[in-house]
Amino acid sequence: MAQEETKTDYMTIICMLIGFVMLIYIGMLALFMFYPPAFKSLVADPMFIYEKFRKEQVLYSDPYRDILWATNPDKPKGVTINTDQAYQGATLFESTHFKGAQLIDMAGNVIHSWKLPYEKACVEEAENGIPEHMYFWGRAHLSKEGQLFGIYDCYTSSHLVKLDHDGTELWRYSDHPHHDVEETEDGFVYTFSTHSNMDPNPAMPQITEPYMDEFVVKLDANGQEVQRISIFKAFEGSPAEHMLTQMIHDPTGGRLNAGDMLHPNSIEIIPEALEELYPFYKQGHLMLSFRNNGLLAILDPESEKITYAAYGPWRAQHDPRFWEDGSVIMYDNEGWLGEGGASRVIQFDPQSMFIFWQYTGTEQKPLYSAFNSSVDPLPNGNILITESAGGRLLEVNQAGEIVWEFYNPYREMYEGAEMMPSVFRGRRYSGDKLSFVGARQ
Repeated sequence: MAQEETKTDYMTIICMLIGFVMLIYIGMLALFMFYPPAFKSLVADPMFIYEKFRKEQVLYSDPYRDILWATNPDKPKGVTINTDQAYQGATLFESTHFKGAQLIDMAGNVIHSWKLPYEKACVEEAENGIPEHMYFWGRAHLSKEGQLFGIYDCYTSSHLVKLDHDGTELWRYSDHPHHDVEETEDGFVYTFSTHSNMDPNPAMPQITEPYMDEFVVKLDANGQEVQRISIFKAFEGSPAEHMLTQMIHDPTGGRLNAGDMLHPNSIEIIPEALEELYPFYKQGHLMLSFRNNGLLAILDPESEKITYAAYGPWRAQHDPRFWEDGSVIMYDNEGWLGEGGASRVIQFDPQSMFIFWQYTGTEQKPLYSAFNSSVDPLPNGNILITESAGGRLLEVNQAGEIVWEFYNPYREMYEGAEMMPSVFRGRRYSGDKLSFVGARQ
């Protein structure tokens, strides 16, 4: 009798185990059937699964709940200020609603645009029935030949593409590129790539796995990867190695993914003209911006090591650019505590960190965007500023006066409120880079 009871117990345990395995199998099968891109993302790179499900839960059926749309019923539309002090040219920018890039003249008229159809921009997502509003376009700029670089952020994938003047895709790079793209004088291209890392890093014992492992990648003129530099390894063995131990697992207090310690968002190539101005400026080296810990660093692509790194009086910064005197100007998203909004644009000495110019907005026209945003130093000494959350591009002079201003004119109604899409990085172009516009007209 005891033996029979033992057999019965064994059979019960075995049946329970089989049932448990079957439940897991059925759950994974359902996940694959109903959310195939998310399933593939989980298998291929588990760091991305939280973000992808967050997007689905919030945006899948309700795109206007995202920060990229804002309720702005009182904002004007189009160009509101256009003085003779403005630098003449055409402005390239992206809007949440358009899924491409637009080039406008000084009056705000669209004179050229680039846009890939959804089924070509995000092939896998389109095939699996993911809604079209789930993808975005950003970080566009013109190449030396006037062609367009940009990054499509799809639902479970991202793609750096190069488009011809007529929108024809010339090539794409699809190994998780994000946030920025910069072209060298000899036609190479730098961008960021990210992957999750499940292995402990002895240089960062305070970090638990998984975490986002970030890379700078170099592409040739045909979009083929020729170099991959681990940013964490670039800190190891460098003068800035101690900064690795200061990084925390969730530096944004839960606003972004845990494990996203760096969040690199900008690459700027140091030109030859600046090489003698500071000892840490070397031609071809790369200035990198890390949003989540407020860090700026310079990377030597040859030694693959960090040669300069600094924290400063800014928070969640974007788009550091070089001025002709070697100073750095950038959008400080959340570092201002005075009047005129929480954001500011600052110009500072990269050695002393002294801020000798800033634009902070006014009580009537505050400046604030918690995300994205950019600056573009112009040849006449003015600065083109992109205030992403405000849907605004503005050009200011050294006196802090607005000499040109443009609000995204597009609107959509949602639950009785007028919604305005955000704008991404604005760049002003003139001369030869716009020759294709004249030919087209």
